[in-house]
Amino acid sequence: MSIWNLPIPIGKLVLGNILLIICSLFYLAWWAVAFRPHASSGLLKSAVLLGVAAAAGIIGLVFAIQGITAAEGKRILLPEAGILAGGIIAYILLFTITYFFLKRQVTTELFLIIGWAVLELSVINTLYKTEYFSFGGAVAFCIITAAAVLISLLCYISYYKLEKTAGFIDGMIPLILAAAVMAAITIKAVA
Repeated sequence: MSIWNLPIPIGKLVLGNILLIICSLFYLAWWAVAFRPHASSGLLKSAVLLGVAAAAGIIGLVFAIQGITAAEGKRILLPEAGILAGGIIAYILLFTITYFFLKRQVTTELFLIIGWAVLELSVINTLYKTEYFSFGGAVAFCIITAAAVLISLLCYISYYKLEKTAGFIDGMIPLILAAAVMAAITIKAVA
Protein backbone atom coordinates (compact mmCIF):
# COMPACT_ATOMS: atom_id res chain seq x y z
CA MET A 1 0.00 0.00 0.00
CA SER A 2 1.20 3.51 -0.76
CA ILE A 3 0.94 6.50 1.53
CA TRP A 4 -1.20 8.15 -1.15
CA ASN A 5 -3.78 5.34 -0.95
CA LEU A 6 -4.32 5.73 2.80
CA PRO A 7 -7.33 7.55 4.25
CA ILE A 8 -6.43 11.22 4.82
CA PRO A 9 -5.98 11.05 8.63
CA ILE A 10 -3.71 7.99 8.40
CA GLY A 11 -1.84 9.48 5.44
CA LYS A 12 -1.19 12.64 7.45
CA LEU A 13 -0.08 10.59 10.45
CA VAL A 14 2.32 8.54 8.28
CA LEU A 15 3.61 11.65 6.49
CA GLY A 16 4.14 13.25 9.90
CA ASN A 17 6.21 10.25 11.01
CA ILE A 18 8.25 10.37 7.79
CA LEU A 19 9.00 14.06 8.35
CA LEU A 20 9.95 13.31 11.96
CA ILE A 21 12.36 10.63 10.71
CA ILE A 22 13.88 13.26 8.41
CA CYS A 23 14.04 15.62 11.41
CA SER A 24 15.90 12.97 13.44
CA LEU A 25 18.37 12.31 10.62
CA PHE A 26 19.13 16.01 10.14
CA TYR A 27 19.40 16.49 13.91
CA LEU A 28 21.82 13.54 13.92
CA ALA A 29 23.82 15.14 11.11
CA TRP A 30 23.85 18.44 13.03
CA TRP A 31 25.04 16.62 16.15
CA ALA A 32 27.80 14.95 14.13
CA VAL A 33 28.94 18.31 12.75
CA ALA A 34 28.52 20.44 15.88
CA PHE A 35 29.72 18.03 18.60
CA ARG A 36 32.31 15.82 16.91
CA PRO A 37 35.35 15.88 19.20
CA HIS A 38 38.40 17.72 17.86
CA ALA A 39 36.66 18.84 14.66
CA SER A 40 35.87 22.34 13.59
CA SER A 41 32.39 22.75 12.23
CA GLY A 42 31.19 25.45 9.92
CA LEU A 43 28.59 27.66 11.53
CA LEU A 44 26.59 27.88 8.29
CA LYS A 45 26.59 24.11 7.79
CA SER A 46 25.53 23.60 11.39
CA ALA A 47 22.77 26.21 11.12
CA VAL A 48 21.41 24.72 7.87
CA LEU A 49 21.30 21.20 9.33
CA LEU A 50 19.58 22.37 12.49
CA GLY A 51 17.19 24.55 10.49
CA VAL A 52 16.12 21.66 8.25
CA ALA A 53 15.72 19.43 11.33
CA ALA A 54 13.53 22.04 13.04
CA ALA A 55 11.39 22.69 9.94
CA ALA A 56 10.85 18.98 9.25
CA GLY A 57 10.11 18.38 12.93
CA ILE A 58 7.54 21.16 13.24
CA ILE A 59 5.78 20.28 9.98
CA GLY A 60 5.89 16.58 10.84
CA LEU A 61 4.42 17.25 14.27
CA VAL A 62 1.57 19.27 12.74
CA PHE A 63 0.75 16.51 10.23
CA ALA A 64 0.94 13.79 12.88
CA ILE A 65 -1.34 15.69 15.27
CA GLN A 66 -3.81 16.39 12.45
CA GLY A 67 -3.89 12.68 11.60
CA ILE A 68 -4.25 11.63 15.24
CA THR A 69 -7.09 14.05 15.98
CA ALA A 70 -9.00 13.38 12.73
CA ALA A 71 -8.79 9.57 12.78
CA GLU A 72 -11.93 7.74 13.79
CA GLY A 73 -12.25 4.26 15.17
CA LYS A 74 -13.96 2.22 17.82
CA ARG A 75 -11.11 0.33 19.44
CA ILE A 76 -9.21 1.71 22.43
CA LEU A 77 -5.73 0.63 23.40
CA LEU A 78 -4.77 3.55 25.64
CA PRO A 79 -6.98 6.43 26.74
CA GLU A 80 -5.92 9.41 24.64
CA ALA A 81 -6.03 11.88 27.53
CA GLY A 82 -4.05 9.39 29.61
CA ILE A 83 -1.17 9.44 27.16
CA LEU A 84 -0.81 13.22 27.42
CA ALA A 85 -1.36 13.28 31.19
CA GLY A 86 1.19 10.47 31.60
CA GLY A 87 3.70 12.42 29.53
CA ILE A 88 3.25 15.55 31.65
CA ILE A 89 3.59 13.58 34.88
CA ALA A 90 6.63 11.69 33.53
CA TYR A 91 8.31 14.95 32.51
CA ILE A 92 7.75 16.57 35.91
CA LEU A 93 9.02 13.47 37.74
CA LEU A 94 12.06 13.05 35.49
CA PHE A 95 12.86 16.76 35.65
CA THR A 96 12.73 16.59 39.45
CA ILE A 97 14.76 13.39 39.71
CA THR A 98 17.43 14.33 37.20
CA TYR A 99 17.87 17.93 38.34
CA PHE A 100 17.48 17.75 42.10
CA PHE A 101 18.65 14.24 42.88
CA LEU A 102 21.03 13.32 40.06
CA LYS A 103 22.31 16.92 39.70
CA ARG A 104 22.05 16.70 35.91
CA GLN A 105 21.74 19.96 34.01
CA VAL A 106 18.27 20.07 32.41
CA THR A 107 18.33 20.46 28.62
CA THR A 108 15.70 20.38 25.90
CA GLU A 109 16.53 16.74 25.21
CA LEU A 110 14.48 15.63 28.23
CA PHE A 111 11.44 17.43 26.84
CA LEU A 112 12.12 15.99 23.37
CA ILE A 113 12.42 12.42 24.67
CA ILE A 114 9.17 12.60 26.62
CA GLY A 115 7.39 14.55 23.88
CA TRP A 116 8.47 11.96 21.31
CA ALA A 117 7.20 9.15 23.56
CA VAL A 118 3.81 10.84 23.92
CA LEU A 119 3.57 11.40 20.17
CA GLU A 120 4.57 7.87 19.18
CA LEU A 121 2.25 6.28 21.74
CA SER A 122 -0.52 8.44 20.26
CA VAL A 123 0.46 7.30 16.76
CA ILE A 124 0.41 3.64 17.83
CA ASN A 125 -2.90 4.18 19.61
CA THR A 126 -4.39 5.76 16.48
CA LEU A 127 -3.13 2.98 14.22
CA TYR A 128 -4.72 0.44 16.58
CA LYS A 129 -7.95 2.43 16.84
CA THR A 130 -8.25 2.55 13.03
CA GLU A 131 -7.39 -1.15 12.69
CA TYR A 132 -4.05 -0.65 10.97
CA PHE A 133 -2.36 -2.42 13.90
CA SER A 134 -3.52 -5.57 15.63
CA PHE A 135 -3.63 -5.64 19.43
CA GLY A 136 -0.39 -7.66 19.55
CA GLY A 137 1.33 -5.35 17.07
CA ALA A 138 0.26 -2.25 18.96
CA VAL A 139 1.42 -3.67 22.29
CA ALA A 140 4.73 -4.73 20.73
CA PHE A 141 5.31 -1.22 19.38
CA CYS A 142 4.39 0.29 22.78
CA ILE A 143 7.04 -1.94 24.39
CA ILE A 144 9.60 -1.07 21.70
CA THR A 145 8.86 2.64 22.18
CA ALA A 146 9.16 2.31 25.96
CA ALA A 147 12.52 0.53 25.57
CA ALA A 148 13.78 3.28 23.24
CA VAL A 149 12.67 5.92 25.76
CA LEU A 150 14.39 4.10 28.63
CA ILE A 151 17.67 3.81 26.69
CA SER A 152 17.38 7.47 25.63
CA LEU A 153 16.85 8.53 29.25
CA LEU A 154 19.90 6.55 30.34
CA CYS A 155 21.90 8.32 27.63
CA TYR A 156 20.48 11.67 28.76
CA ILE A 157 21.43 11.03 32.38
CA SER A 158 24.94 9.81 31.60
CA TYR A 159 25.90 12.40 28.93
CA TYR A 160 27.70 14.92 31.18
CA LYS A 161 29.57 12.15 33.01
CA LEU A 162 31.27 10.88 29.85
CA GLU A 163 34.47 11.82 28.07
CA LYS A 164 34.09 13.79 24.82
CA THR A 165 34.09 10.88 22.37
CA ALA A 166 31.85 8.70 24.54
CA GLY A 167 29.50 11.65 25.10
CA PHE A 168 29.43 12.31 21.35
CA ILE A 169 28.33 8.72 20.70
CA ASP A 170 25.95 8.75 23.67
CA GLY A 171 24.18 11.81 22.24
CA MET A 172 23.59 10.04 18.92
CA ILE A 173 21.92 6.95 20.35
CA PRO A 174 18.50 8.53 21.15
CA LEU A 175 18.30 10.05 17.66
CA ILE A 176 19.09 6.75 15.99
CA LEU A 177 16.59 4.91 18.18
CA ALA A 178 13.81 7.44 17.52
CA ALA A 179 14.35 7.29 13.76
CA ALA A 180 14.45 3.48 13.78
CA VAL A 181 11.28 3.12 15.87
CA MET A 182 9.38 5.65 13.75
CA ALA A 183 10.58 3.92 10.56
CA ALA A 184 9.38 0.53 11.84
CA ILE A 185 5.98 1.96 12.83
CA THR A 186 5.65 3.72 9.47
CA ILE A 187 6.62 0.64 7.45
CA LYS A 188 4.16 -1.53 9.39
CA ALA A 189 1.38 1.05 8.93
CA VAL A 190 1.73 1.18 5.14
CA ALA A 191 2.49 -2.53 4.64
